[in-house]
Amino acid sequence: MTPVAWLLAVMLFGFDHGHPYFWSVLPRANDDPIALMAAAVSLALGLVGQMTLRPRAIS
Repeated sequence: MTPVAWLLAVMLFGFDHGHPYFWSVLPRANDDPIALMAAAVSLALGLVGQMTLRPRAIS
């Protein structure tokens, strides 16, 4: 549900007179350093969260 809400927030509130705000990385170009940094941080946080917060299997 969160990804859908994020897409709607970017579509509804992510632009100022046709230009994307700094927090809306989705409509930015592929070589934009802000979008690259946001994607790298999101990937790193997701991997850390997956490795530390997931339930362990008891065998």
